Amino acid sequence: MSIIPSDNKECCISIIMPTYNVEQYLRQCLDSVIGQTFTDYELIIIDDGSSDGTVSIITEYEERYPNIHFYSQQHGRQAKARNLGISKARGKYITFLDGDDYWPEDHLEELIKALTGSDSDVCLAYTVNTFTSKKSAEFRFIDIEGEKTFPDIDELEKVFFSDKGFPGGVCNISVKRDFLISNNVSFDESLSTAEDSNFTLSILSHNPKSVLTDKVKYYYRQDNIASTNHHFDIAKIKCYKHVMSKWFDIYKAQGREKAMKAVAVSYRQLIGTWMAVPFFSKENITVLKLVFERKDIVNCGDEKFNPYRLMYRKLKDCIR
Repeated sequence: MSIIPSDNKECCISIIMPTYNVEQYLRQCLDSVIGQTFTDYELIIIDDGSSDGTVSIITEYEERYPNIHFYSQQHGRQAKARNLGISKARGKYITFLDGDDYWPEDHLEELIKALTGSDSDVCLAYTVNTFTSKKSAEFRFIDIEGEKTFPDIDELEKVFFSDKGFPGGVCNISVKRDFLISNNVSFDESLSTAEDSNFTLSILSHNPKSVLTDKVKYYYRQDNIASTNHHFDIAKIKCYKHVMSKWFDIYKAQGREKAMKAVAVSYRQLIGTWMAVPFFSKENITVLKLVFERKDIVNCGDEKFNPYRLMYRKLKDCIR
C-alpha cells in the first residue's frame, strides 16, 4: 500500500490506534491519551468491525475531543487498519497504541524529547510494563540506560539484534511520517500476524537515524482473552514462518551474521507455539514440520539445538 501525504494542517504527532472488541479496556486506554502532559497530537482510531460497545465509546470521546478522529472498516485485521490510520495522519511523527493497552502520562512528552532532541527518523522505546488484572512486571527488550543515538543501522544492529532475538512490537517504534512516505514503508496487509515485526524490519532496512530510550514506557495488557495472541492458529504460524524466513534470507544475502542469528532465535521461539496445544496432536506434528522445513534457520547460531529436549519437557508435564 502506498502512503499518500496528507494535505491537512500538520500537528506534532499522530497516534494510530486500531480497535476490535475492546469495550472492557477502551476507556482506560483513551483516558491515558487524554491525560498526556504533551498535547500537540491527534488520535486516529480505526475500528476493525467491532461487535460490542467499542464504537459507541469511541463516538462519545470523538464528540468530546476535537483531536480524536474516528474511522471504521469491515474486519480486515490490524495491518489494514494501521495503513488506513497512516494514510489519514497529518503529524510530523507517527506512533502506535493498541486499544487494550495504555500509557503513563509522560509517554508522549518523553517520546518527543527523544525524537526532536536527537533529530532522529525513528525512536525505539522498549521499556514495557506487562500487566494483568492481578499483577504487573517491567522489563526491557533492549538493555540500554538512558538515551542513545545511532547514526545508521550498522551501529544500531549491535544492540537491536542480540542472542535473545529482536524486538518487533510496533507499539514501541515511532517514526517520521516523511520517512515512511519517502521510503514507501507500510504494513503488509497479506499478513495475519508478524506484520509488526515485518514493518519494524522494513523501516530499519532503509537505514534510519535512530534513538533508543528507556524513558518512554508502555503498558501492555496480557489478559485480554479476545487478543489474537491467545489463539492457536496454524495459518498464523505459517505467516510468522514466512516473515522470519524472508528476513533471514535477506540478511544472509547481505552477509549480516548478527541479524541472521537474531532472526533465527526468534524463529526457534516458534517451536514453543506448538507446546500450547495438546502434546499428542496433529497440530504439534504440523508445526514441527513447518518449522523444520528451514533447518538452516533452526541451526543458525545454535548447531546443538535439539527439539527433542522440548518434546521431553512437554511429555514430563503431561505425565505430571
